[in-house]
Parts: sequence; structure tokens; C-alpha cells
Amino acid sequence: MKNLVVLFILFFSLLHPLLGTMIGAEVNLHKPKFDRILAQSHVTTYSVTQDNEGFLWFGAQNGLSRYDGYAFQTFQHHPGDTTSLSSDNVSQILSNQDGSIWVATWGGGLNRFDPNTKQAIYYMHDPDDPHSISHNRTQSIHIDREGKLWIGTAGGGLNRFDQENERFIRYAHDENDPNSISSNRIWDIAEDNQGALWIGTDRGLNRFDPESGQFAHYFHDPDDPHSLSHNVVRALHIDAKDQVWVGAQNGMSLFDPENEQFDKILFQENIEADPRCFIVNTLYEDHLGMLWVGTQGGLVYGLNFEEGDFRRFTYDPYDDFSLSNNDVRSIFEDRSHNLWIATRRGGLNKLDLKPNKFVHYKHDPQNPNSLSNDIVWSICEDAEGDIYVGTDYGLNRLTGRVQERKEASYPHLSSGQGRFVIYRKNPEQSGGIPWNRVTALYLDRDKRLWVGTDGGGLNLFDPENETFQAYLHDPENPKSIADNDIFRLYEDRQGRFWVGTDGGGLDRFDRESGEFFHFPYDPNRPESLSDNTVWSIFQDNEGQIWVGTGNGLNRYLSEKEGFVRYQHNLHDSDTISNSDVRAIFQDSSERIWIGTHGGGLNQFYSESDSFVYYSKDHGLPNHVIYGILEDDSLNLWLSTNKGLSKFNPDSVSFQNYDISDGLQGNAFNRGAFFKSSCGEMFFGGVGGFNRFYPDQIQENPFIPPVTITSATVLNQQIPINMSSETEPTIRFSYENRIFFFEFAALDFTQPNRNQYSYMLQNFSDEWINSGYRRRATYTNIPHGEYLFRVRGSNNDGVWNEEGSAIRVIIDPPFWKTRWFYLLEIILLGLVFVGIYHYLTMSIERKLEVKREQSDLDYAREMQLSILPDHDFDLPQAEIIGRMQAADAVGGDYYDLLELSDNRYCVVIGDVTGHATASGFVIGVVKMALITSIKSFGSHISVINLVKNLNTAIKKSVTQRYTGMGFGIALLDLNAMLIRLTCTGMPFPYCFNKESGKLIPIEMYGPPIGLVDEIDPKSAEIKLAPGDVVILTTDGFAESLNSQKEKWGFEAMEKALTEICTTTSQADQIAQRLFESCNQFTGGYHNNDDLTIVLARIK
Repeated sequence: MKNLVVLFILFFSLLHPLLGTMIGAEVNLHKPKFDRILAQSHVTTYSVTQDNEGFLWFGAQNGLSRYDGYAFQTFQHHPGDTTSLSSDNVSQILSNQDGSIWVATWGGGLNRFDPNTKQAIYYMHDPDDPHSISHNRTQSIHIDREGKLWIGTAGGGLNRFDQENERFIRYAHDENDPNSISSNRIWDIAEDNQGALWIGTDRGLNRFDPESGQFAHYFHDPDDPHSLSHNVVRALHIDAKDQVWVGAQNGMSLFDPENEQFDKILFQENIEADPRCFIVNTLYEDHLGMLWVGTQGGLVYGLNFEEGDFRRFTYDPYDDFSLSNNDVRSIFEDRSHNLWIATRRGGLNKLDLKPNKFVHYKHDPQNPNSLSNDIVWSICEDAEGDIYVGTDYGLNRLTGRVQERKEASYPHLSSGQGRFVIYRKNPEQSGGIPWNRVTALYLDRDKRLWVGTDGGGLNLFDPENETFQAYLHDPENPKSIADNDIFRLYEDRQGRFWVGTDGGGLDRFDRESGEFFHFPYDPNRPESLSDNTVWSIFQDNEGQIWVGTGNGLNRYLSEKEGFVRYQHNLHDSDTISNSDVRAIFQDSSERIWIGTHGGGLNQFYSESDSFVYYSKDHGLPNHVIYGILEDDSLNLWLSTNKGLSKFNPDSVSFQNYDISDGLQGNAFNRGAFFKSSCGEMFFGGVGGFNRFYPDQIQENPFIPPVTITSATVLNQQIPINMSSETEPTIRFSYENRIFFFEFAALDFTQPNRNQYSYMLQNFSDEWINSGYRRRATYTNIPHGEYLFRVRGSNNDGVWNEEGSAIRVIIDPPFWKTRWFYLLEIILLGLVFVGIYHYLTMSIERKLEVKREQSDLDYAREMQLSILPDHDFDLPQAEIIGRMQAADAVGGDYYDLLELSDNRYCVVIGDVTGHATASGFVIGVVKMALITSIKSFGSHISVINLVKNLNTAIKKSVTQRYTGMGFGIALLDLNAMLIRLTCTGMPFPYCFNKESGKLIPIEMYGPPIGLVDEIDPKSAEIKLAPGDVVILTTDGFAESLNSQKEKWGFEAMEKALTEICTTTSQADQIAQRLFESCNQFTGGYHNNDDLTIVLARIK
């Protein structure tokens, strides 16, 4: 009877999607989003694990890979290298307690891989050694509660590895021994609470007692419905209740230990329809005790398999966030509760098991009862609690949604409740909605729903008869509505009904008489409305009516039937930041907030009739504010063109959410925001709409481990062991003046939103916030001992404050070592013996100082004389160079050269090493540059130029460690292309006029002249009018203020973005950058030049 019930439930479960389509009564609100991660190294992945440090490891058909959330490091077999993996075809991997990774391979035996040394020790079958592993095709690995390692092979039976003696004990099938294992093909190994091993083979299930060494067998019997469902047992799992789940070739069974029988979870009649979905490859239990089943026909998630309560997820070619492939081979949950699904031929999938922050409704072409259109303009709730949604293609009424706050295991994996009733324009229907674009909704005090459209005027909806009464503009009737395009509806506390139109200004509607009183913009009346496009209407606690228009904020004067205007004044910082007002709101503290289109968020101070604004500088994600709502904790929720932002007015802090958090998209729409009677918030945009309870949003609580992934000194990566019990240390000579670290916070939820800060203790005790950047670069650090520290956060800003650290020892030059200091003491004693020689040396020293000063003056004079004496102001572009010289010789250099065929060469450099040599080095570079350009002619390339200059300095300059950081760009104004390369210099930048973004062009390399051979990288950029290409020396970013704080690249990039956005002349861009840097330093003396060259397309 029990089996019949299970079969019936399963039958209904399989039919359930079909039934939902037929009756249209249920909408899937929480469709899971699988993030696909596909790389060549793991198209087919068989196994996933996580090591002690927090790295993820993937065993694939093409090797073993380590993943830090950003990049894969793949390890493969290399013929002739006995420390590499024995085979690329990895069957299963398992993390060991000592940090090593056990790797089972298909044909290469067993490997023990050390992540620190990147080397493998492998164990292969030796036919002459009975203590070697029994077969080279190893398929499964298990470490039991006593730490013993068990290996299942495909042909050699079961093996136990004696790690102390490094030998294998074999358990093979013996036809003459009924207590031996039933087959030598082992698929999976599991362990129950009693310490017994369960072993899945291709001939039944085995229970192994390690004490007796005997195997009990369970086989499929076609005449026994309670026997094993199939003899090929591919997957096993012992759950938290010590239940044995068996995945076989044609379904799954649950073992009943009391009766020694199996309850089959299998719909036999449907197996021929899609037999792959019954082939179970893997079983996994997550942290909430939910069982996941990987089959060859998709992924199955079971709330209660025994009762038939489960869901199946499959590949959908029309959905980029569906499972990438149906053949699921491995399932693994990492420590921050992301589920990794490895597939055959489909790469990896990641599913975040943490509850979604936002419920998302969108149009589903396959479901006629889904939202009618993804572009949402308005949202409202009626007296019955139904939600009305105005879209680009009809009015929607959402009924049957669950309003109660309830918890579920994984609510984002469960189908939400509710259905949409849709009202669209139908010319054949009398009393239907006259227009499909519904731009405004409002429920008045009499519980009547008013519908504003973009072209169909104002409409009163009768829900009982489902009809609409239209109020349309009539040119012959001055008391009709001013315009048929409606943007905003509002009823004040006095019962006056206000209508904001697009083109007709503001109307006050008398619902009794059906007449409209107009408040249009009149250029001859300064007390009239400031613009005829009305975006927002609001009444404050004092009863004043505020109207937001496309050209100013207005306060209504009822006694005069006029308005006071508030508009942006470029020369008055106390005015509103932008005149395009999209939202008006008064919070519980009676503060009035104004959202603008381009000017961010404004707070109005009535006492002084002034405004204070908040922008991206304060943490706002975008300067376009469409909607403002307040939650029960007095936070303001702002819809923008770059996601939602939760703003705490008291602490002036912003917490931002984007599409990766489950939002309908990053761009929201004006008017599409609403707070329901039960406190639930709704925001709509271009991809549907979201609903959520603000107090139920759960942030990711996982504190990520932070690790330093690499250390590089002068382009040479240094091995580091961050998992060592001793403090990791790197050591190098003072001569290697450039080194950098890369790091990662190992939370894989949204790695691109993990943030970082770092410091180099003993050099600076201030944390440097690097945002999402994962690299810290240092140059010219004095010799000594330092501690590099890095902290990191997860995607929701939860920080690991302890972070990770590595000791850095920079060896001094020999003249600053202890033995040299001892030698100096001895020499000082000799000085007292020869006072005459001492005085002579003092005199010579003074002369030497004078000579050095003379050399410095000469070097400065040479440096300045070599610089170009003019810029290029061309019909198509401006090309300029500017340098602010330091008191000392900084060694900066730039050049602007005209080539043939409307091409121009832009050069920038910064000499390293001794200052007196800078003039000579610049001269060498200038001569070599001109010579190379002439020799290359029309075939000139930035790569070859850099290589020639590297050779020239190497041959001409004899002083050690003297070279030049160098950048060069070739501008072709015929093709509107620029080709450039930089080595040993800050990144070049390209400001894209169209997007308004400053884009760093990442290029790494040593200064020219320091190495014999150089291999620079180049980039090619297509330019458009208004684009600016900028190259600078490091003097800007390394400028210090009086507190010894660096200006830094982040501040410089921010200043450049603002300058390029607001400045249209090249010389002004350069001048304003100098002013911004000097403003930061506040007159503090710096010993480095500031140099910039740029090309701006007109």
C-alpha cells in the first residue's frame, strides 16, 4: 500500500507542471537562477570539494582546477614530469585534513596533490606488487571516521590505503567466497553511524563490516517489489537520520533497516518517456537536510522524497539561467551555502541556497497568466489586498498572493502563489480600457481605483463589472482633462484629486461634476507651474502640496492659485541639484526628500528654503532617483537607474542592491513604487517588478576566509604557503623595487562584489580601501621588515577583520648591513689617528656636494630643454603635454611628435634610479626615439619602438638599476584609432564620452633598460568624438599631504572622471588635474614631477 501511495504521489508530481499550464492558476515567482561557469578546463566535471583554506577544487576530464572566485588554476599531466598528475581524467577528489587533495583518476591510479608545492605523488597498479593499488581506474574515494582512506576502482574492487606503510589492502570479488564483495566495479562508498561501509557496485549493494571483513549483499529481484530497484548502484548517501539512500540505474530507493527491504522511489510506467532522469549519478544532502539528486536527466531537489515532494530542474535553451546541462555528475555545497552542480559537457553551475532578498515577477511567454509585459510604470493595492500593476501592455491585477510573512527551507526554490488578470485595449469591447500603457494608478478614499494612461486619459475602474469610465481631453471643452498622457495621480487630505499630465501641466479634478481645473505653465506668469510635464505630487504634514516637474519643484499657494518655484542654479549651491524632479517624500522625522533625474537625492530645509544633496560620492549608486519609500526602521528605499538603495538618513549611509541580488534589473521606472497596507514594498522597472518586506531581507552572514593568492617581485612570482603553521614570509633584495600581492576573499556568492583593504605595516599604518580591486602594488619601499595585511568582505559587506598577512623582508645594500656598520666604527677610530686626512676628506666632501648640485642643476636643465615647445591643436583632435616640475630632479619626460599620414606620436616617461642620471637617460631616449621613428617609417609599431628604446638604454646607460618607466601612443586620425603600450608606468586611461566612464587599460611590465629582453603588451582603441586618452606619471597618485597620506589612484581616477565629464578642452583637463592634486597636498613639499599627456577627439 505504501508503494502505491508513493507511486501515486510521484505520478501527480510528474504531471503537476502540465496541470499548472492547463489551468493557469499558479505562477512560478521564485524560479531558481543557476549561474553558469564554463571554462575549457572543466567542460566535463566529475567532482567538487573545498579545502581547508576555502578554495574550491574541481576534478574534471581535463585535469584538476583550483578556483578562488575569479580565476581557475589548472593542473594537468605533463609527460616526463613525475611530480605532475598521473592523468588528466579525474574521477573524484577529496580534501584531506592536512590540506592535500586526494585525486582519483581514470587510468592513472590514485594521486595525492599538494596545493602548496603544486606537486603530486601518485600510486599506480603494479602487477608484481600485491600491496599496490588493485587497478588504475579509480572511481570513488572515502575517508572514514577513523581517518582511513578507502578507494573504489573500476575493475579491481575495494582498496584501503595504509598511509603509515604506504601500501594498499585489497578487497576483491571471489566467486568461492559468498562473503566477499559482490563485484569489482565500485561506483560509490558511504559510511553509516555504526561505522559500516555501504558500497555501490555494478552488481548490487554491499554492506561491509570492517571488523569482520565480510560483505552483506543486496540485489534486485524482479519478483520482489521491496528489493533493490536495480543492480547497478551508482550513488549512495547516508543522511542525518542515518537513512541509506540508494541511487541506481533506474531510480532511487530508501533502505528500511528494520525489515531489510527497500522502498522504491520510482515511477516505472514513465521510464521509457525519458529514461535518463531515472539514472542517478550522485546524491547530496545540504546544510538544511534537504536531499539533492543528480541524474542524467536533470537536477532533483527533494523537500520530502518519501512523500513525493520534490522539484526537478533541467536545461532550457531559452533561459540563460537554467541548468547548463541535464547530465549532473556531482553536487557540492560550499561553506557560504552555494550549491555547485557539476555536469558532463555543460561545465559548472552555481545555485545560491541563501534566501532571495527580493521576489521577482516578470512576463513569461509560456504562461498567459503571468505579467502581461516587463515594463512596469505603476503599482497600487485595492481594498481587497489585490495588487494592480500598470505596464506597457495592459493593466494587471495580481490575486491570491501570500501576504503573510512565512519561513520556508528555500523559498526561492518554491513556486509562489498568485495569478494575474489582465486588462488590455479591445476595440470590440464596450467599456474596456482605452489604452494599453498604464502609467498611473491610485485608490482614493472611497476605495475607487483610478487608472492613468499614456494616451487614453484618466479612467475609473469598476471591478465588479470590469469596465472603465474614461475622461478624455476634448479641445472643445475647456473643463475636460488637459492632456490624455497621465503621469501621476494623487488625492490630498482635503479630498482634492490632482492629476499630473505630460504636456498639459497639473489638473485638479472635481469628481462630482467631472470637471477639471487647469494649472499650466505660463512663461508670462512667474507664479505659474514651472513646466507642463508633471512627474510627482505630494502633500506634506503641514498640508502644503508639492509638485515635481521636468523643470523644477513647485510649492502650491492655494490662496493665490499659484506656485513658488525651486529650480537649479549653477551658481548657487543651496539650490536643488537638478530641476527634473521625479519623486517627493516626507519621512517620519518630517524631513522632505526630493529625488531628481541626474542630481541625486535632495533634502529640503524649509527654514532657509535651501537644499542639501547626496550623490555617488556619498554612496548613492546612481544620480537618477525614481521612487522613495520609508520602511518601519525609518530607512528610505530609493529606486534608481542602477538598482535599489537603502538609505539611513541619520548615519548618511547607503546599502545598494543590484540585479545580482534578485532585482528585476538595474534600471527602474518613475512612478513604479508602492508600499502596501502590510508594509510590503513594490518597485517596478524594465524587467518586471519586485516585492519584499524590508525587515526580512537577510544579508549573507558568512565571514569569508581571506588569503593571499600570489606574491610577485619584479615580474617574478614567488611561491608562498599561506596554509603553513609558521608565518609566511617572502624575502628579496632592495634592488627589486617593484612588488605586488594578489588576494581573494573566498566567498563565492558574488565574488565580483567582495571588497578589500590592505596595509604594509612599518611603512604605513593606514588601511587602504581598494574596493573590488584584488591587487596591492608597491614601488621604491626602503629596506627593512614589513607585514603586509589584507582584509576582505563578502558580497554583502560582512568583513573578515583579521584577514591574512605575510611578512616581507627587503634586504639592505651591503653598506647598510651590520658588518658594514662595524667596519664604519673601526674606520672612525682610525679617523682620530689621522686628523689631517679627516679634514682633507671633509673639504673634498664639500666640493663633491657642490659638484652633485651642479650635476642636478644640469640634469634639470637638460630635462626641461628636451621637452616639446608646442602642442597640437588639430581640426580633429587636441594633443597636449604638461609637466609640473618638482624642486629636485624628478626624471619625468614627455614628447609630442608629428608623423606622416595624419598620425601623431605621444610619449611619456619617468626615469628610475639616481636623479643625476635622469637628464642623460632622457637624452638617450629622445635620440633613440627619433632614430627609430625614421628607420621604421610607415611601418612603425609601439611594440617595436619600446623594444628599440629598451636596447638603447641597456647599451648606453652604465649605472645599475637605471631605466625608465615608459608609455607611448600612436594616434591615427584617419582611422580614429590609437595604439598604445605602457611598461613600468601607471595604467593609461580612456574616457568614453558616450558612457561617461573612465576606463583603465591594464598593462604590466618592468621599466625599459632594466632587463635584456622586454615583452610589452599593446592595446588598440577605436575613438569617437569627445573621447580622451590620458597617460600620467606616478607623481600624481603618490603625492602626499601633510599627514603623509597618498592621493592614490582611486582619488585620481575619480577626479579625472569628473573633469573629463565637465571639461571640453584638453589644456583645461590637464590644468584641473594639477589643481585637484595640489588641493589634496595643500602645499606639502613633494619631490616628484607631475606629468600628463593626453589626446582629446573633437
